Amino acid sequence: MGSIEPKWNPKIRQRKLRTLYYRLGQHMLDDDTLLDVGWSLYQRACDIRTVNRARNHGELPCPGCDAPIHRQIRDDPKQSVGSIVHTVQSGSSGEIAEMG
Repeated sequence: MGSIEPKWNPKIRQRKLRTLYYRLGQHMLDDDTLLDVGWSLYQRACDIRTVNRARNHGELPCPGCDAPIHRQIRDDPKQSVGSIVHTVQSGSSGEIAEMG
């Protein structure tokens, strides 16, 4: 099984933030600018939460279905990551697939 790289949301462009603050200062705020910056911030916060869960709790989102994949966290960083267990939904029952 090949490596699957995570897809992170892009950084918020400084130009977008400057535009938002400028329009706020001029009392000319429009919904499009506010929604654009707001959703960008929300998406970046979700990425930060994903990294935190992976690092501290051993929980990664499946790249295919976004379901949580749990991995065993080792105390010794020199040890291998170990196996990852993922429940694959097939019809009405779930089957366990071991990956890693």
